[in-house]
Amino acid sequence: MGINTVQFQPGLSLSEFVDRYGTEAKCYRALYR
Repeated sequence: MGINTVQFQPGLSLSEFVDRYGTEAKCYRALYR
């Protein structure tokens, strides 16, 4: 299953998303730990 950033927390902008999760790897780990 691929990562669909559109699903992530509606209303969260890309810059805020990157600021919160840092990198795709960190984001992936945060979602799938």
